[in-house]
Amino acid sequence: MLFRSPLAQSAGKALPVLDRDRYRFTVKAVDESGHTDSHSFTIGIEDGKIATDVLPPLFVGKHCQYQLKTEYMVGPMKWKVAAGKLPVSMVLDKTSGELTGVPVGLSRSEFQITATGANNLSATQDLALRVLPAELEQIKADQNTL
Repeated sequence: MLFRSPLAQSAGKALPVLDRDRYRFTVKAVDESGHTDSHSFTIGIEDGKIATDVLPPLFVGKHCQYQLKTEYMVGPMKWKVAAGKLPVSMVLDKTSGELTGVPVGLSRSEFQITATGANNLSATQDLALRVLPAELEQIKADQNTL
């Protein structure tokens, strides 16, 4: 079976753009007897992003370990706190994107994280971390529990 592509036949021409970062193309197959079949495809290119958009609460005195994640980005990543501050004693690993530490006091921290991929494209995400009292980590029965 022989495959012919309009892209190959029109080398040097750009794909038709449907809208930002979406392209349409058609693949046409021709067998030895001349029968043909063609199918159109649409492909899209997504911008890289930090997929983590919400962080769980932290608890005073309790070790925390949380992995930030990206989508559509080429690793390895370089991570940094671009604005704001992490809670006291919390650290962002610049190569793994892991937040770790033992929070020492009640707080709410708002900050901005930037991840930069191997192709030097970056994504930024606003995040917040809240440090709560250790007693709230585990909800226990009390006199009002049924």
